[in-house]
Amino acid sequence: MIDSNASQENREEKIDFIIAGQGLAGSLLAHSLLKKNATIRIIDPVESNTSSNVAAGIIHPVTGRRIVKSWKADVLIPFAEYIYNEIALLTKLEFFHPVPIIEIYQSIHHRNDWMSRSEDILMQHFIGDEIASKDFDNEVLAPFGGIQIKQTAWLDVKKFLDACRIYFLNKGCFITDKIHENEISFGENEVHWKQLTAKKIIYCNGSTDIPLVFFNQLPFHFSKGEIIEIESPTLRINSILNKGVFILPVGNNRYKVGSTFSWDTNDTSPTETGKKQLTDDLNRMIMSGYKVLNHWAAIRPTTNDRRPFVGLSETKNQIGIFNGLGTKGVMIAPYYAEQFADNLLFNHPIDEEVSINRIRK
Repeated sequence: MIDSNASQENREEKIDFIIAGQGLAGSLLAHSLLKKNATIRIIDPVESNTSSNVAAGIIHPVTGRRIVKSWKADVLIPFAEYIYNEIALLTKLEFFHPVPIIEIYQSIHHRNDWMSRSEDILMQHFIGDEIASKDFDNEVLAPFGGIQIKQTAWLDVKKFLDACRIYFLNKGCFITDKIHENEISFGENEVHWKQLTAKKIIYCNGSTDIPLVFFNQLPFHFSKGEIIEIESPTLRINSILNKGVFILPVGNNRYKVGSTFSWDTNDTSPTETGKKQLTDDLNRMIMSGYKVLNHWAAIRPTTNDRRPFVGLSETKNQIGIFNGLGTKGVMIAPYYAEQFADNLLFNHPIDEEVSINRIRK
């Protein structure tokens, strides 16, 4: 804990909120709080191998092999697009890219599953036209054809986070540092860290340094994901392709390919096993030659029910958390950052589906 004899000079700055972590969750919560006139400081060590920095940033309204509408996609996707464009205006940079996703059929049976699901009224405004095998680029292996998914996009997450960091620095609310639990002390209705006194600290720091002493009841699961970036001058696609793994065009003949899933590991190093898995899957999708330019890995914070954890600690209400965004974080985070900001400032309710209170019941 902070030395109780620390000088008043080191404790002079009083603010509303300290945000631990400037990943996707922290950046979006900071934006929501700032536009509601809250005073904040974002504390982040600026590391490169975080799940936010490595994430491909794809927004996809259809989930998994069961081919069902993603949770709350009707609400989350338009809100996410609005918020990312709002931040683009502030930072004067473009990082949100609406682009179709093409699901490549893996078999006739797979096509029949898609045709059956496309008749569901809840799915119809997300599912577009079928694409015949002959209409794919000659370098793409799609003997059964595919189908276009609508209301899809990708966020250049690293560019977004870098733009937000510069914006926060210019506003004087970003500190390059790391919060350690033993540096925190509490007053009756406040929390202290170094020279800052705040009403609350909100932890948005992904899989690292979650203060389990306050959130040990939350059943986190950590999933390692690996992604590669390739260069292929002969592969000419403008849509995101998905067939077990995705191929995401990022410009200049470069494509991101991902991703893998490995459970219950804290190792953030890229592996030859992960790289081989991705290239093997890629070779079943394309005939083009390519060169692997980059290979990244990170740990995703996930939850049992695939819903984030949002709320304040039961034992210390000066401590909050916004975490567990998983693979759908780019789609989910803007809406719940806004909702959490309204909860912190105006005591508006948090949806039961994401509130940490659901774990206590």
